[in-house]
Amino acid sequence: EAVEWARRNGIEIRCVQTDGPREVGTKIKQGGGLEQGRVVAVTAHPGLLVLAPDHPGAPAPPDLEATLAAYGAADAEVWRGPGGWGARVPKQNLHGLGAFREAMTGLGIRVREDLTLVTAVGRALAAPPSKLRPAREALAEAGVATHGQLLDPGRLAFLVDAAQADAAVAALHGALIGGDDA
Repeated sequence: EAVEWARRNGIEIRCVQTDGPREVGTKIKQGGGLEQGRVVAVTAHPGLLVLAPDHPGAPAPPDLEATLAAYGAADAEVWRGPGGWGARVPKQNLHGLGAFREAMTGLGIRVREDLTLVTAVGRALAAPPSKLRPAREALAEAGVATHGQLLDPGRLAFLVDAAQADAAVAALHGALIGGDDA
């Protein structure tokens, strides 16, 4: 992200090898090759399940990841925090959806299938000026409610109601790709 800041402010960066003879190295500066927008695509991922405890604040089952892996969902994203936990499970490699639902219910886990993950991908999305604020404003203006968000340097994602996924994609595309300084 420091490189992105320097590029936007016209500061040239020189990368050199430090463990051998000093040579000119690579120069990073503003130029024709860096004119691509920071956000390059917006897409929806409708094939997912969102897991949460039936009772807010309940701890995750201790063998949650092993249970997910047993059903082919080893690539699920699981997060734990002081106030609770949750998981996002792609359906694509899930074995036995009905049995999976039953197993989760038996563990006191609520399985939601009514949400879609809408993601903007690019570079330096968290670097100032972050793309989070214009994205949230665009979704609010489009009347799209969010149920969670994720921001890291390469992606900005929102959990939205599946029925609003197309509107969310259109709003984010317009605000992050279609506008100036995308």
